[in-house]
Amino acid sequence: MAHRHAPLVHLCLLLLFICTSTSADDCVCTSQYFCNCNSKNLTGVPQSLNSFVTILGLGNNRINTLESNDLNRYTHLEHLYLYGNRMTMISTGAFRNLEKLYELELENNELVVLRAGAFQGLGSLHTLELNINKLQTIEAGVFNSLSSLVVLYLHYNELQVLTPEMFQGLGNLNQLHLYNNLITTVHPRTFSHMAKLQYLYLFYNKIHTFDLSSVSGLTNLRRISLYNNNLTSVPQGDTTPNLSGVTHFNMLTNNIAEISANSFSGFDSLQYLRLSYNKISTIHEDAFKTLHDLRELYLNGNSLRSLDGQIFSGLGSLRSLSLEQNEIEFISSDAFTGLTTLTYLKLEDNKLKIFPVEPMSGLRVYNLYLQRNLLTSLPDMAYRLLDRTSRVILHQNPWKCDCRMIDFRRLMRGRSFEYQIVCDSPDELRGTWLKDVPLPNLTCAIPLITWFEVTNSDPLKEGNTLNLFCEVWGSQNPEITLRLPNGKHVLSTLEQKGRVQVLPNGTITIDDITGKDSGTYVCIANGIGGDTEKSLYVPEIMPNPFAQDSLNGVHMSKLAGGILGAIAVAALVALVVGTVWYKRRRTQTDEQVLVDNAQVNETPEAAGETAIDVAGTTEDTITETRA
Repeated sequence: MAHRHAPLVHLCLLLLFICTSTSADDCVCTSQYFCNCNSKNLTGVPQSLNSFVTILGLGNNRINTLESNDLNRYTHLEHLYLYGNRMTMISTGAFRNLEKLYELELENNELVVLRAGAFQGLGSLHTLELNINKLQTIEAGVFNSLSSLVVLYLHYNELQVLTPEMFQGLGNLNQLHLYNNLITTVHPRTFSHMAKLQYLYLFYNKIHTFDLSSVSGLTNLRRISLYNNNLTSVPQGDTTPNLSGVTHFNMLTNNIAEISANSFSGFDSLQYLRLSYNKISTIHEDAFKTLHDLRELYLNGNSLRSLDGQIFSGLGSLRSLSLEQNEIEFISSDAFTGLTTLTYLKLEDNKLKIFPVEPMSGLRVYNLYLQRNLLTSLPDMAYRLLDRTSRVILHQNPWKCDCRMIDFRRLMRGRSFEYQIVCDSPDELRGTWLKDVPLPNLTCAIPLITWFEVTNSDPLKEGNTLNLFCEVWGSQNPEITLRLPNGKHVLSTLEQKGRVQVLPNGTITIDDITGKDSGTYVCIANGIGGDTEKSLYVPEIMPNPFAQDSLNGVHMSKLAGGILGAIAVAALVALVVGTVWYKRRRTQTDEQVLVDNAQVNETPEAAGETAIDVAGTTEDTITETRA
């Protein structure tokens, strides 16, 4: 059987030899300077080409090793393409005679290690492509001879740890592509010697911590891309980094949960900041205050529930703000303060129940996106804001076409956003355009309490003022009553005196609060069709040390006053008792004198009526005259 197949085996070996050769016969050389040897099943570098060739294509062949003398005769090469081979090793000195080489493509091979000396002699190299290999190790000094290198492609490899030693000699590098590796760690100062670096691409890796000292001082750096990594916080350094040239910073799709104060100090020229698809739930009020040149801020796809305070302060040049795909329910009235240049505001796919009239009142946006929220009504001020906005997207909100929409409906005059408001309720109007609903049909049978919340932004402390707001909708201005935790009721009125004030517009203030003011409050709306109520629990009110000190002072003053008062009363009592005792003593003395006188002068002339005060009482006695 073996002898029967021998001719076939020999034939296959012969064909393999014919198909895999280093012959230049199949190369296409259009001139003495250009030769195309791509996809010719070559196993080595052809040696019979014109030695003056400047562009040589050897891509998509079967070359697996580049020996030290394979390219010796082609000293005029400027562009060498070795992509798509099976190269596992580059011998030391393989390029030592290619002093004019400008571009070298080695992508899509099977290189695992880059040995020191592999690129010796390439002093004029501008672009080096090593992407789509299996690189795990780059020996120290491997790039030492590449002083002119401007672009280095190392993406789609298996690098895990980056150190400064790996990139020595790249002082002229402008672009470094390291995306789609397995990088977990970037050592400090890894790139700090690349004084001319402008573009650093590290996306699609596994980096969990990025020390800004690795790039600090690179004043020419323009872009840092760290998206699709495992970052849990915004990159920081031991000191404020000097990154005044960075204009683009991309960190989308990481695990960042909080943006702390001064997170971007040192990024004085930042214009585009991408923080989308993280886990951000907290933004400190001073987080962006130094980004005066920022134009676009992307915070979409996070876990924000509210926009509190002036968290965007400092962003005076911002044009586009993306907040879509969060869980935003509340926007404070001053959240957008200072955003005078904002033109795009994206708030779609959130949980907004109330149109943000106050936050938007100072804006002049041209594009507003509010679709797929939980908006149910639009006040007249909302119409005025939308009317001055060029592009408005409002569809897919659960609009309630009732008395709350009367003012908005009355203002309608054919603007494009009017064709996006479709009634979701009541049942009889579901699916109807609001613009087609007659005003008399927008009714409320009973008052509606749409919102009853605490509006204090700071924790509640004793001595402070508790602010509540109860938003009520209904026909003929329903009256508001507030039931306090102690069961007492306070009616709304414009003229109120006292600690608790309830205004007709739903604004409620309770001054000088104490621990007794925590508990359940009930807002009651009284309308012609009936009453509605909504409860709100105010948690325990925290002690206020300053208020306590003041209270203690008052108590001490009262105690001191009480003691002094007691002393004064005691003195007064003693004075009264002394006076009474003295009078009684004096009376008794006078009485004795009268008796004695009566005994001595017992004569007819002494007979008569005498008033004697004994022990504070007056007794009338009749003295009889002796015959």
